[in-house]
Amino acid sequence: MFDRSKVARYIQDYMEWSLPKAVRRDLELPDTEKVVTIFGPRRCGKTFFLFQLMGDAIDAGEGKENLLYLNMEDTRLADLDFRDLEEVLALHYELHPGALERNIRVFLDEPQLMTDWERAVRSLHDKGGLRLYLTGSSAKLLSREIATSLRGRTLSFLLLPYSFNEFLEARGIEPSGAEPSTAGEARMKTALAEFIRWGGFPEVVAEPDEGMRMRQLMEYYRLVIYRDIVERFGIENLTFIKFLLGQLFSGFARDMSGNKIFNTAKSRGFAVSKKTAYEYISYVEDAMAVFLLRRWSESPRTRETSLPKAYIADNGFARLFPTGSED
Repeated sequence: MFDRSKVARYIQDYMEWSLPKAVRRDLELPDTEKVVTIFGPRRCGKTFFLFQLMGDAIDAGEGKENLLYLNMEDTRLADLDFRDLEEVLALHYELHPGALERNIRVFLDEPQLMTDWERAVRSLHDKGGLRLYLTGSSAKLLSREIATSLRGRTLSFLLLPYSFNEFLEARGIEPSGAEPSTAGEARMKTALAEFIRWGGFPEVVAEPDEGMRMRQLMEYYRLVIYRDIVERFGIENLTFIKFLLGQLFSGFARDMSGNKIFNTAKSRGFAVSKKTAYEYISYVEDAMAVFLLRRWSESPRTRETSLPKAYIADNGFARLFPTGSED
């Protein structure tokens, strides 16, 4: 339901706060009139990437009134549905008439929290005069609804936690040239060891205390379980989900298949069917905590018959299961 006073307060607050500074991400987007979708694991920095895009637009001479950021997790926007989005835009124009003079950029953070969000996005896009940017933490949810309602209108881009180059920027270390100094090489090796050990989640990288880093990684792990899997798919077998994540996180970069996990689970006393094992693996993939990749080959048959390897979204997750324990 559209609450004009709440939304007006949100827009006014947004116009008054300054964009936060963060590590510049390497992902580059084309100049396009299509809807741009940024998807990736939870807490990988999608919101701050939107802020980066907004900052770039301001640096290029666009006024902030031409940039509308809508965080659908904000309680003031929580009750909106697809019919309300055009009213939000109209209210923004009313509060900032100067925005009518140029195409406005609308940034929708986690739009899938809004009922029938894809209908609202399609309607706004089809009217023209807008640049639309979306974020999301569900690969299948976004891809399914984009495929059905926004086909041909979107370009999607995957954002992951920091790459090593981005990690170096966060640490204030310049990448060494072809012949680095002894001290520079030592700093790079130390940084690489830290990156391999702790991964690249932005909040984890920014945290100096190792105990707090582990707490943050465990919190991300719980978010994957409860918000991205249990709540999203109505899962009741929590014990098996924890076992599955333990297998995938501790066995990353190894051959992994639903059949192998099913047999291991059966030997551990889990009463689950092979169908359930495959379904739960797909839920973990949807949360983008793990990516199952098959061996590349020019032969489609070779690709499809090869065993996939499990690659975790971030090295830090492996620290939660150093001995392969699912507990």
